[in-house]
Amino acid sequence: SAPDSSIMSGNHVEPTGLAVTYYPGRSDPSGAASIELTPDVETGAIDFRLTAQPLFRIRGRVVDARAGGVPRNAQLEIVSRNSAAGRVALPAVSSSDGTFEIRNVAPGSYWIQAQLPIDPTSFQISIADFLKNMAMAPVDVSNADVENVVVTFSPGFRLSGHIEIEGAGSATSLEARPLLVQLDPKESMASRPFHRR
Repeated sequence: SAPDSSIMSGNHVEPTGLAVTYYPGRSDPSGAASIELTPDVETGAIDFRLTAQPLFRIRGRVVDARAGGVPRNAQLEIVSRNSAAGRVALPAVSSSDGTFEIRNVAPGSYWIQAQLPIDPTSFQISIADFLKNMAMAPVDVSNADVENVVVTFSPGFRLSGHIEIEGAGSATSLEARPLLVQLDPKESMASRPFHRR
C-alpha cells in the first residue's frame, strides 16, 4: 500500500510535505554546496535527496493598537528568520474579526508579516505610508500547531540624528543626493523594510 502522508497532531490530522532542501540534500542553507556553471555547457547529475516532514498551522489575530479596532482583510505571509532561506510564500487574509490561519507550515522560525490594503485611489504612496501599515510578529514552529499569535499595528516612533561624512564635514554641505538610513532587527529577515531619506 502507499505510504501514509499524514500524522496525528492534537485533534486533527496534519499532512506531511517535502522539506525545503539545498543541494545536495541539506535542510540548512549554511551546509549547501555550490554548483559551478559554464556557458554553453550542459551540467548534469544535479540530484537532490528530499525528505518528508510534518506540516502545521499557525492561528492568531490581527489588532490595530492605533485605532483600538480590528483591521479587516489584512494581507499576511510568513518570512523565514533565517535570511539565507529566503521568503516562504504562504499567504493568508484576516477575517472580519481579525483572526487568521496559515496552513502547511514546516518547522522553523518565522516572522508573520501583515500588510493593510493600500487605497487603490492613491497614485502616489510613500515608503513611510507603506511601512506604517505593516506589522510583524515572530513565531517558532516545532512539532505542534501554534495558537494565539497576535500581530499588532502600533503607532511606531521617530528617530532623528545627524550624519557626518569623514573628510567632508556635514552631509548637508554635500550635493543633494539620497542617503539610505536603515534599521536592522537583532534577528535577520529575508526581506526587511527600509526608510530612505
